[in-house]
Amino acid sequence: MVPILKKESVEGGCILESTGKDINQPKLLQGYLEGVIQSGGKIHYKAFVQRIEKQRTEWVVEASEKLFQAPLLINAAGAWADEVACLASIKPLGIVPKRRTVITFDPQPNYSVQNWPMVLEISEEFYFKPYFQEILASPADRTPSIPCDAKPEESDCILAIKRLEQATTIKIDKINRKWAGLRSFVDDELPVIGFDPGERGFFWVAALGGSGIETSPAVGEMAACLATNYKLPEYFSSYNIDPERYSPARIKSKRGI
Repeated sequence: MVPILKKESVEGGCILESTGKDINQPKLLQGYLEGVIQSGGKIHYKAFVQRIEKQRTEWVVEASEKLFQAPLLINAAGAWADEVACLASIKPLGIVPKRRTVITFDPQPNYSVQNWPMVLEISEEFYFKPYFQEILASPADRTPSIPCDAKPEESDCILAIKRLEQATTIKIDKINRKWAGLRSFVDDELPVIGFDPGERGFFWVAALGGSGIETSPAVGEMAACLATNYKLPEYFSSYNIDPERYSPARIKSKRGI
């Protein structure tokens, strides 16, 4: 199935998930964007938030010399979620962005990789999968970072190559592309979705870890229902999904804030 795996790297067998599929992220995001516009929403690009304050029952956000007002402020700022909270005079949750590095390279000419499954090392030391005509790989790094436009570190790219070459017969002579992103976590590594316990008009959607894209339909639906006091669809209870498990109150209670 994956002929480049060394025999000594495989023990006992494997689990093959045959129903999983790759998500076309650009099309998914474009679909969300179109949904916002069709619902009457507006997207403001390059709107750098400079000030957030509560005036009576309304939030006032100053962004790139424009003012926005609303009774409800949803903080979905990714790696910057704690920074946005501080701007709003809300105590942060201790969110830690962690860098994840990815490289792509050409497979050896005698291999056709398109039908290979994604391979994830059992302790998540690395993973790789087909990526169009290339192979995409990562050392599965989780390096703490400040909120930033993350860039790949050379040492992490080298680590990805080293781990792949140890476990497979492949030799990587050239990296075609490399990039990095930030995945944000709180202490228990569960998402944070819900109203801040100290300010009912401030709603968190943060700390989605490395599963933001995959869970985005359900996270978005849960957040929309909770923020508007609307009943959750039945499938949440059928999967034993309890919104309280993801409430920011759990973090603030543990931290005593």
